[in-house]
Amino acid sequence: MPQGTFEMAIHLSSIVIYPFKSLVGISLSRVDLDQFGPKHDRRWMLVDDDNSFLTQRQHSKMALIRTELQGDQLVLKAQGMGQCVFPLEVDAGTVVEVKLFEEHCTALETEPAAGEWLTDFLGLRCRPVFMPRTTERIVDPEYSPERSITSFTDGFPFLLIGESSLVDLNGRLAEPVGMERFRPNLVVRGTAPFAEDDWKQIRIGNAAFHVAKPCSRCRMITVDPARGEFSGDNPLKTLASYRTVNGQALFGQNLIHHQPGRLQVGDEVTILDPLAR
Repeated sequence: MPQGTFEMAIHLSSIVIYPFKSLVGISLSRVDLDQFGPKHDRRWMLVDDDNSFLTQRQHSKMALIRTELQGDQLVLKAQGMGQCVFPLEVDAGTVVEVKLFEEHCTALETEPAAGEWLTDFLGLRCRPVFMPRTTERIVDPEYSPERSITSFTDGFPFLLIGESSLVDLNGRLAEPVGMERFRPNLVVRGTAPFAEDDWKQIRIGNAAFHVAKPCSRCRMITVDPARGEFSGDNPLKTLASYRTVNGQALFGQNLIHHQPGRLQVGDEVTILDPLAR
C-alpha cells in the first residue's frame, strides 16, 4: 500500500427484517440466519382473491402498517386501528398455491382475523399467507453458485446497501430520502459510494455471502413511507439518470448466504473476492 494511505474498515451498521412482505420493517441489533435468509424475514405475504401477491407497488397504503415482534408473536399496527396479533410462525392452515411474479409456490392460508384487519385498513379484499419450512422456493440458479432457497422475497435472501451510496444519491436529489425507501436487510458503513457493485464474495462477521446481482428498482421506491402515497418520479428518476444498465435502475446488491449463522450490528465486513472488471 502506498505510504500515507489507509483502508477504512467496513462494518455492518444496520440490520432490518420484514416479517410481512411490503409492510414496515423492524430494526434489529442481531439476527440469526436460517435456510431462507434472515430469520422471520418475509415469511408472511398478502394475496388477493386470485392468490396473487400484493405489495406497495399496487397498494402504497401498505407502507403505513408497522410491524413489531413480541416474543413469538407478530404485531401489526396502523393509525386508527387496534393492534393485530398473530404467531410469527404457523404449521397449520389451508394449503394454497400462490403466485409471486411468474413463480408459483406453496403457502398456508391462515389467521382469518388478520385478514379482516388488513382488509379493513387497506380497503381491499386480501388474505395473509405463510411460507412453511417445507416450501422450497429456489433462487434463480443463473445467479446462485449452489442450490439456495428464499422466502417471499423478490428473489434473493438478502439485500445489502452501502450508506455512502445513499449519500451519493441524496446529493443529487432536491429532497433527500431515507434508507427505508429501498428496504435493505443489511446496511454497511465505511465504503466509497457503490463499492458494493464490485464485490463477488464477502464475509460479515463469521457468515459468508455470494454477491449475486444488483437490485433493479421499480416505482415502489417512490412511495413516501410517512404518507403511504406515491410521491412523484423521484428518487427513481434521478437514480435512473446515472445508474441504469440494460434498462434497469440499479441500487443495492442481492446476496445469498452459504450456511446458517448469526449477524450483529458492528460486525466487520471482509471482501473475499472482488469482482473482476
